[in-house]
Amino acid sequence: MKKLLILLLLSLTYIGSANANSIEGAFGYKLGDVYKSSSVTLSHKFLPRKPFPGLDEYQILTGVDDRIVKISAKKIKWESSGYYCSDSNFTGFRKLLKLLQAKYGQFEKIIDERKEYADGTSEKAEYKYEDGDRNINLYCDTSYVNGTGSYRLFLTYLDTRLQGLLAKDLNESLKNSDSEMMLDLWKNFSYRV
Repeated sequence: MKKLLILLLLSLTYIGSANANSIEGAFGYKLGDVYKSSSVTLSHKFLPRKPFPGLDEYQILTGVDDRIVKISAKKIKWESSGYYCSDSNFTGFRKLLKLLQAKYGQFEKIIDERKEYADGTSEKAEYKYEDGDRNINLYCDTSYVNGTGSYRLFLTYLDTRLQGLLAKDLNESLKNSDSEMMLDLWKNFSYRV
């Protein structure tokens, strides 16, 4: 009986890991693929064929060799009505998290908090999924004071190995004083858009 139970548990673990997908990319682009553009900058805005309803700005960051290092999307709203990270029916954050977990498996919770103040609220939520040198980061924050505030949602697919090569290129640019490339790299190096 014990052997049967152990065998069942092992098979369930295998099935769970077999259903998880490896991170390749998002919105029609793959991390590590070459992205050719007539632009000399390393960041490229795009509109996907199938945009996600909760996101409205999309961007690719490439290395000097034109390989895609980061694919990101965001939504930023400044208004009086409340968009909240915790409200699964109103914002895209929880819906997007559920969709990502259905495809990739369980995400690690980095932070998920809500604070109430006398004149407003604030929330932060961040979840991460890692697969070797690649990761997906989903981040949301809100802040409302006296009826006005902000809602920010960021989704990032990142190849950390290529990011390391980009950092090396960044250091070389510092040595060579390539100021235009430096500004572009610094602007787009963080995991958020």
